[in-house]
Amino acid sequence: MGGAGLLYVASDKKIARDASQGLLLVAYGVGHLSLYGRATAERELDQAIWFYNRTRP
Repeated sequence: MGGAGLLYVASDKKIARDASQGLLLVAYGVGHLSLYGRATAERELDQAIWFYNRTRP
């Protein structure tokens, strides 16, 4: 994400600025998807532990 930001700031050409904006959007989307996946995994682990502890005598 930092590389795309540097490309945007350092370049005066429209094609480079458009490419850097595209990279920034992709990086933003991938970051949000990875956070969603991690939160889902943590929630499922919490549920599994809760169910396991519930079945113990």
